[in-house]
Amino acid sequence: MTAFRLAHLSDIHFGGENAAATAGALQVLQAEAFDLVVLSGDLTRFGEVEELRSAAAWIAQIPQPKLVTPGLPTLAEWSCRSDAVASPVDGFTVSAIDHTLLATKSAKK
Repeated sequence: MTAFRLAHLSDIHFGGENAAATAGALQVLQAEAFDLVVLSGDLTRFGEVEELRSAAAWIAQIPQPKLVTPGLPTLAEWSCRSDAVASPVDGFTVSAIDHTLLATKSAKK
């Protein structure tokens, strides 16, 4: 049987993140052969565009396939914005589906 290697990180809070911890986590993710990286919970502090850009830039450096499910701070901020649902931020599309927020990376054209 082949082992499936999963990395799960949660509640990073970009916009108020621990820079040393995110740098260290990124080093591990880049050095290890994970089959999937799951990022869940509060990816941003308040769901502001600059926080999303910081999160997107950090996530883009992870070489493995990713499943990204942001939590309430991102959902709450984006649900109040007229451009929130399915609006791209630096190549990421944020969509609210049944109270679950999904961020997906758009294919480069």
